Amino acid sequence: MKQIYLHCVLISSLYSAGSGSYKPAGGQPAAANPGNNYFPVKNFLALDTGNPKQILGKLQEFNKVIPAEKQVDEAALNSLEQLMAGRPTEASVAALQRILEWPADKLFPGLDVLRLGVKHAIVSRHFAQLPDFLTFLCLNLVPGSSTPNVMLSIRAIANMFSQPEGVKLMTDNQLQVLPVLTGCEGVTNKNAQIAQSTAVLNFSIAATNTQDFERKSECATAAATLLTKELDSEAVFRLLVALGTLCHGDEMCQAVLQSVDFTPVLQKLREKSDLNKVIECADILLKS
Repeated sequence: MKQIYLHCVLISSLYSAGSGSYKPAGGQPAAANPGNNYFPVKNFLALDTGNPKQILGKLQEFNKVIPAEKQVDEAALNSLEQLMAGRPTEASVAALQRILEWPADKLFPGLDVLRLGVKHAIVSRHFAQLPDFLTFLCLNLVPGSSTPNVMLSIRAIANMFSQPEGVKLMTDNQLQVLPVLTGCEGVTNKNAQIAQSTAVLNFSIAATNTQDFERKSECATAAATLLTKELDSEAVFRLLVALGTLCHGDEMCQAVLQSVDFTPVLQKLREKSDLNKVIECADILLKS
């Protein structure tokens, strides 16, 4: 398994939390545009890689040192391995909720369970119904949050699009979540950048599916803003796919990019990238 890149070596020194690889929540990503293999994308993407046994081991370690009133009994703790494997129960979901109340410096393995768990209906439905759930995730993205907590919270946001309840929660609260997500100062390494770009892509797919211009415009602005920063090539690619998905067949969305004079940014990305799919996506957007 790949080690966590750069700052995320902080996690990999504790347990291997997985790479930035992804697969669609509903099948293989497929472009619905002949002659263009990249966009528009119809299926949400999920960040799946993880090692449940190592995550559980870290939870067991932390469970021994936190205050007694926050500890979880061993049976409930062990049930989280089944939850991560896609077999959640009400008891394991309740255990996860308790673990997410742990101190910030002990929170990251619980966030890892969360981002794997919300791909499944029972877990997604439970947390989508909690009134403070989005506030909890967003608070992990504020300045001063640890790199592991930032990355794993963003991965959880991205994976909330795996189930209908999560999609509704995210789209209904896009105005709250997207600015915090894209403005987060803790996105300083490859895997966090890929998680961030995946979440923006999922917001973009959802906005395109509803044909809500305001939401599409917000997503386009977010993606365009992030692309002005120094990013990992895979993160750049996913943001370009987000823009291509948003702008495909939508002259109003294309006008949003023109209004911020985005052409020089695309040209720069094309010139500096050594990744063919980035160059090809930039070319398609420049011609649109």
